Amino acid sequence: MKKLFLLGLLIVLAIPALGDEFEHRAVENAKQKWAYARINDYQFTLTSRENWGATNTALIIVKDGMLESAGIIIRRSHPIPESEATQASGLRKTIDDLFAEMLSKQSFLRANFDQKTGHPTDIWYRHEDWDDAENIYEIRDFVITGK
Repeated sequence: MKKLFLLGLLIVLAIPALGDEFEHRAVENAKQKWAYARINDYQFTLTSRENWGATNTALIIVKDGMLESAGIIIRRSHPIPESEATQASGLRKTIDDLFAEMLSKQSFLRANFDQKTGHPTDIWYRHEDWDDAENIYEIRDFVITGK
C-alpha cells in the first residue's frame, strides 16, 4: 500500500513537468514550421489582454524579418499616451520575438498555432502577481505581404 501511495505521489508531481515539456515541444515544432515557411514580410494585429481587463491592440508590420512598425495603436481599453508605446512595449514583437519569449519565459503556459505557417495565434502566460490568473496575446489578421 505504501509503494502504491508513493507511486501515485510521484505521478502527481511529474504531471506539471510533463505538461511543460509537451508545451515546449509544441513551441519548438511550430517554430520549425515557421522557419521552414520562410516568411519575412508580413503584418498582423497583436492584442495583449491582461487578466484584469486591460487590452491593447496594435498593427505590427514586419519587412525582411525586422519590425518596421508597431506604433499604430488600434485600440486601448485604458487610454495610454502614444509616447508610452516604446521599444519596450509588449506590442512591439515579431513572430520570431514571440517564439523567443515563449521559450525563455518561465511564466509561459500554452499556445495555439496556425496549422499552415506555424505562427502563434494565441499565447497564454501566468500573471506576474497571481498564479491562478492568465494574460494572453492574440495574433489576428495575419497577412503575408511580400513575395
